[in-house]
Amino acid sequence: MRMIGLRTKYGKSQRVYNSIYPYVDSTLMDKVIKCPLCTSINNSKKFNDYPGSFLNCYELIQCLECALIFAYPLPLNKELNEYYASGLYYDKVSNPFSAGFIEFSLELAKSRLRLISDHVNFISGMRMIDIGAGNAQFSTALNELNDQFIYDAVEPDSNVSDQYGDLVSNHYYKISQVNKNTYDLAVLNQVLEHVSDPVEFLSSVSELIRERGYVYIDVPYQDYLFKPSVDPHILFWNQTCLKLLAAKTGFKVYFCDTAGMPHTAAKRFFYGPKNFRQKISNPWLYQRKINRLFGKMRLPKPFNTFRQFQSDHYSGDRQWLRCIAQKI
Repeated sequence: MRMIGLRTKYGKSQRVYNSIYPYVDSTLMDKVIKCPLCTSINNSKKFNDYPGSFLNCYELIQCLECALIFAYPLPLNKELNEYYASGLYYDKVSNPFSAGFIEFSLELAKSRLRLISDHVNFISGMRMIDIGAGNAQFSTALNELNDQFIYDAVEPDSNVSDQYGDLVSNHYYKISQVNKNTYDLAVLNQVLEHVSDPVEFLSSVSELIRERGYVYIDVPYQDYLFKPSVDPHILFWNQTCLKLLAAKTGFKVYFCDTAGMPHTAAKRFFYGPKNFRQKISNPWLYQRKINRLFGKMRLPKPFNTFRQFQSDHYSGDRQWLRCIAQKI
């Protein structure tokens, strides 16, 4: 495997990890493969096998037009909706309301808010919608900043949303239930890697936002390079692709850069000792057990999850990709 830059008609992608040449992969000639971002048909190449097991996905495909990498075959919207509404996601990842997960989520939300506030003028009475809100700790972070915000959430998993209490003003299970032209800011934290039609999805989010309102996007950055399993992720973003998506859906990008742990550190973290399998599937549970053990021995706790993830560090090959864009 070698690293090259892939120049597309949308500009040069950040980095491409494969041997990519400007022709259609002969192994894909018997398939009709449509890029979910630029919609080019059969102009792609197999990038790798799908790392993990999610629905019927078995390959990673790279579009030669826009350089987006996506799972193949892409799941249907119906399959994805059933998966995320069923509770299977949090059954596999972690209990979103465990003490460790809450602590990490809150610190991460504060980090994201610090970035957003550098580009968005927060004023009293602002309305925000959190799409795929999870444990809604973005609300807690907002309240520490100013308690006059209106925070609504879209979360399909009723087992999660039933625990919101006063964290959320209005909860919805689907975007289609939300009033249009209502919000000053829409937040998509770790969402766009889970959708099969990103243009349609972000267009539907745009309809919720008022004119000149903002969207904040946070996605993994090339996590196939540092995780043994990427499921249930199906789209893999870089700066070029994210900016293209924003342009196709009527947004002007003001910030787009990587954040978090460098890839080298992330790979060491996720490819930890094999006997600590929980470290891969559930790092919060693993770290709590180690911290508890050290506490019993009256030793300093070795893990500070938030510090370890370096959420306020930017640029280079890092764990996440963050974007702030304004509706135009």
